[in-house]
Amino acid sequence: MQYNGKQVQKKGYCSDVFTESAIDFIGKSRDKPFFVYLAFNAPHTPLQALRSDYDALAGIENHTERVYGAMMRSLDRAVGRR
Repeated sequence: MQYNGKQVQKKGYCSDVFTESAIDFIGKSRDKPFFVYLAFNAPHTPLQALRSDYDALAGIENHTERVYGAMMRSLDRAVGRR
């Protein structure tokens, strides 16, 4: 991924990595005008979710729907962060 025009390697769930990078950028840019466009890949392919989000949706029996729901759960959590 690129961050501030530089290629960087980060480990973790993609939505979380994007969120952390955006929060970091906003924190460093508070004293000057900026624009952040954060386009999450969730809920698009590949359908991948954190085990914790997947397990939280035990009531959804269909595996694909459960993974999709887990991705949306992660996305909702990320959007609410500051």
